[in-house]
Amino acid sequence: MQKGHKPFSAYLQPVLIFCFFAVILAAGLRVYDDYGPVSEEKNQIDAGHIIWAHITGDNSHYTELPALENYMNRYYGQGATFVTVLLEAAFGFSWDINRVWKVRRLWNFLCFFMALICLFGLVKKRYKHTAPACLAVLNLVLLPRMFPEVFYNDRDPLFLTWLVFSFTAMMLFLGRTNLLTALLFGAVLAVTVNIRMFGLIFLIPLVLIFLYYPSKRRWLGLILLVFVLVWYALSPIYWKAPFKTLWTSVVHLTTKQRMIDTRGTSELLFAGKYYPEQSLPWFYLPLWMLISTPLVLLCLSAFGAAARFRCVKERDESGFFLMDYSLAAFFLLFFIGIPLIRPTLYSGWRHFYFLNLSLVWFAVYGLDRILKIKKLPLKWALLLTEALSFVLTLVWMTGAHPYEGVYFSPLFRQRAAGNFERDTGFISTLECLEYLAETEPGQKIEVMNANAFIPYALIGLPKQVRERFSTIDWKMQRTPMKYVIFNYNNRQGNDEDFPYYAPVFHIERAGMKLAEVFQRTNNRLLDPAVAVESVHASFNDSDVSRILSDDGSEIWSGASVHDKDETVTLCFSDGIQVESLELFPGDAADVSEALTFLTSADGVTGWQDLPAEKYGTNGWLFSSLPEKYLRIQSSVESNQQWQVRQILLYGK
Repeated sequence: MQKGHKPFSAYLQPVLIFCFFAVILAAGLRVYDDYGPVSEEKNQIDAGHIIWAHITGDNSHYTELPALENYMNRYYGQGATFVTVLLEAAFGFSWDINRVWKVRRLWNFLCFFMALICLFGLVKKRYKHTAPACLAVLNLVLLPRMFPEVFYNDRDPLFLTWLVFSFTAMMLFLGRTNLLTALLFGAVLAVTVNIRMFGLIFLIPLVLIFLYYPSKRRWLGLILLVFVLVWYALSPIYWKAPFKTLWTSVVHLTTKQRMIDTRGTSELLFAGKYYPEQSLPWFYLPLWMLISTPLVLLCLSAFGAAARFRCVKERDESGFFLMDYSLAAFFLLFFIGIPLIRPTLYSGWRHFYFLNLSLVWFAVYGLDRILKIKKLPLKWALLLTEALSFVLTLVWMTGAHPYEGVYFSPLFRQRAAGNFERDTGFISTLECLEYLAETEPGQKIEVMNANAFIPYALIGLPKQVRERFSTIDWKMQRTPMKYVIFNYNNRQGNDEDFPYYAPVFHIERAGMKLAEVFQRTNNRLLDPAVAVESVHASFNDSDVSRILSDDGSEIWSGASVHDKDETVTLCFSDGIQVESLELFPGDAADVSEALTFLTSADGVTGWQDLPAEKYGTNGWLFSSLPEKYLRIQSSVESNQQWQVRQILLYGK
């Protein structure tokens, strides 16, 4: 080789690294809008608009939104994502919410992608080799539970992203201490804490810098000053009463108050049982981590941490030992502290996905030790195990896409189904809506929401498609809607029964149904014009025929003040056998009222109680066939009118 010429590998390596990150970037750009919307996305979009109105005093674009002080998610900052609000403002807030949704997802992913590059740089600088750096990136990307949330969860994975940025800024500060790196460190740390108050754990590395780097202590005051000023500027909720509001937000984070203020589910399916959010067992977080993280990563991380802390005093001149101490402290603080403090938890362990950074960091340390093993057979066996884990995880993620988030480790997969939450973000609802939009092109689509978060999922559809849907919650049904979408998250089993509906489409992964579409069958539905000879009511008798009309705008009403003795009496045609009925309430009731039934052969004498079982939300199934006359009586005392919109009869 001629003097002064670089070897071919010196040119090849940058190309391979570029291709490595280009593949990750291309994959993210390809799938960023594949995942259905989650409720937090709409809430966070609203939060950005509320903060804009609070800062500018202009709420003309979103007048339906509350003031910042009254918003339920007021303690979550928008510093890391506010750039998307500025983009909206640049276009006069003219974007449809579907575009806003996509832009925010794209921004979340690009932040994560930059964090991967920073992590690559940190690891490469420490180990002086590209292989551990690439393995660190792959271990973080191939986390099936977290990867989808990188796009749609702009709190938890985004917090991990900015933790990486904070550590990168810290290492830049340690490597070249000057005004610029100190300002950068303080500002990045402020954004991190603005995303999640958990970011205050970064006091740990700051204390370590104070202890181990006396020459840099004089800069810590500037870093903290910049941190406080930037964090305060990014957190409008704290502007009026910063100390009081800070205390309230800490209470909100660490106690049961969060369950009161937010709209989470009241009970969670965990290990085959249902627990209130505020009373989950102490092993909730450890067990979730165990069953939903690739086992090879857990083993490598445990090996790496044990190898690293065999000698606690081991330090390197570049300062990476501070990251070792800090990430170990982060992990132990939450892994041990959460079972002791017992704050309200929900939806798997997504609030603690930032602990994956500790897992990956020590796994790379373990991999570096493996690469130094002199016994080649053992070294290659361990490396092949890691490679096989990558391949199997990637294959599973590809096959499960876009529902990678339902991943369970292979050793626990069979037992996990039916014992733990599934589609915790309810992202499968969007595919159900897309199915209905394709099934009934150009038509109005009436669909009921059954644990499916449809109002949030609709933002994943273009405006012209979204406007075709008319939706109402299953328990507030006032008309016979054509479809039901049901999400199986937080449910046991793969079968759900909706009376008067039959399944027509479902989404399933790893033997678990995620969501299902049911269509109204109207089997054995009787034509009221044929089945009913006459109908009478004890009040407003002239209007009672409305209850047999299919016009949803017509409602029969009882007395102005509810009288539980009011009745509606149906006289059936000869030969008609009624087996069940649905009674749809009017506007004065959220759900169908409690009813009692009487039957008689002549409508004058011999009235007898007719036992009936509640059947679905508005249905009643008779234990025996009613005679020619059926009297329906409300058994509820109320200050409102008894209203009936429609009665549907089923039988033969």
